[in-house]
Amino acid sequence: MLTVKPSFYDDFHCKAGACTDSCCIGWEIDIDDETAERYRQVPGEFGECLSQNITESEEGVPCFRLSSDERCPFLQRDGLCRIYRELGKDSLCEICREHPRFYSFLADRTEVGLGLCCEEACELLLRDAPLSLVTEDDGILCDADDDEQVLLSVRGTLFDILADHAKPLQERIRHLLQTVQNAQETLTPGFQMEDFPFDERELFDFTVRVFQETEPIDGTWTDYINRLTEEKDKILQDGVFSPDETVYEKLLGYLLYRYFIEHSLETTMTQVLHFCLVNLAFLVLCDGKTMLEKQTVSLSDRVDNIKRWSKQTEYSEENLEFLYRSLLR
Repeated sequence: MLTVKPSFYDDFHCKAGACTDSCCIGWEIDIDDETAERYRQVPGEFGECLSQNITESEEGVPCFRLSSDERCPFLQRDGLCRIYRELGKDSLCEICREHPRFYSFLADRTEVGLGLCCEEACELLLRDAPLSLVTEDDGILCDADDDEQVLLSVRGTLFDILADHAKPLQERIRHLLQTVQNAQETLTPGFQMEDFPFDERELFDFTVRVFQETEPIDGTWTDYINRLTEEKDKILQDGVFSPDETVYEKLLGYLLYRYFIEHSLETTMTQVLHFCLVNLAFLVLCDGKTMLEKQTVSLSDRVDNIKRWSKQTEYSEENLEFLYRSLLR
């Protein structure tokens, strides 16, 4: 069985109290059944505290009872977890242990990565040049799935195209589109899909229009999108991508790594690539908005933009589904 991961994956460590955007604030934190039962067995004063601060979600799943400002009741003012301190690392519920990791379980491999709602994950991605994958083999033989192997081969070709730094990123993206279109037609004879609006103006107009219709993750999202829409023409007047093509290359590589195989099995390769490019276009606009306002884009600015997008998109099943539906219009 193979395990595939970004080269920086093993360098990840939660920033804990040093994090400027704690994942213990603003998120519903579900508790897996095994951990919930273990919490019920904790004796004494802390056991009572656990009992008082665990409730059930609307779906009937055990979860922590958040405070009025949406903080986990066990998040201390120093940014550290009281459960971790009292009971140790192994006492954390599954979501707290695993976040922001994601997994894609394929027939002969497991692909793992780090979601970009986490600032440490963003910083690792942006500092790693270029994005590269590491494969480990535990020696256990597993039969490969034919469809997955086709998609893995196509994705490998896409990674090679993306890494061709002799060409500007926009030219590489056009090559990606043509490659995927050809591969989809070979896999599905007679396949036809409307052309993707890759003309710069159409792409960015389409992107802001679609993101305006996503379900807001919090009260600031709508205002942010409205301002982004109003400023779009100013953002685009000096062009896009340059001088930070490597940043967007890494982000597109991340999107292809995370979504291309698993989502292509459910939709089409063409649609998944279109999904990746719309999200990349949104991130370009976010950086452009920052540049317009500050005349520069720092690492922390980029991280903030990526985190906001990731929370709104990657961690909302409703918005992910909406974006895919929008591409079929």
